[in-house]
Amino acid sequence: MKTPGFLAPVFGAIMIMVFGLTVADGKAEIVEFDLDDVVNAIKQEIETVRAAESLTPRLIIDNVEIYLAVFTREEMNRSTSVKVGGFSGDPGSGSVSGTRQNLSFILVPSGEPESRKYSKRGLVQAIQKVVSDLKSSLNEPPNYDLTTFTFTIEFGLQKNADGGIRFDLVNLGPLRSKGLTHRILIRMVVAE
Repeated sequence: MKTPGFLAPVFGAIMIMVFGLTVADGKAEIVEFDLDDVVNAIKQEIETVRAAESLTPRLIIDNVEIYLAVFTREEMNRSTSVKVGGFSGDPGSGSVSGTRQNLSFILVPSGEPESRKYSKRGLVQAIQKVVSDLKSSLNEPPNYDLTTFTFTIEFGLQKNADGGIRFDLVNLGPLRSKGLTHRILIRMVVAE
């Protein structure tokens, strides 16, 4: 299977499913992100976690399931636009346009993690904190073996002043009510 350009070379496999759900127009200051920009930002966060993982037991990312809220609408030239929903400024103002769709796919890391440094946009810190605390608890009696670990993060996409993407893990209430939250499910396995 040939991997689409925006997913290569870091992840070798992808499965995509689209489910439709129409929502009524709501109020939120909506910004739109291109799908490839969002996927690349998520890949960069995951690669940062993979490259930093070194303590024992070593938790290796097995796969990452991504669930995104996208909005489709017909453009003036009769083409269909598909954008990932996010926000800028106050998530409690503005309006949603288009039909909401749920896009989900699974990324499977291939090869060794890339060693270059990426900016930390919000997911890295949360993942590293949970993994660190979990490892710390494993060193305390009574002894248990850890074989797999699954971590689900709900987030909003915020547009920075410079136009970049930030993952917001805190202010989700207004975004949830407008269908603007996304999820990532990370499956990790222990490597000795």
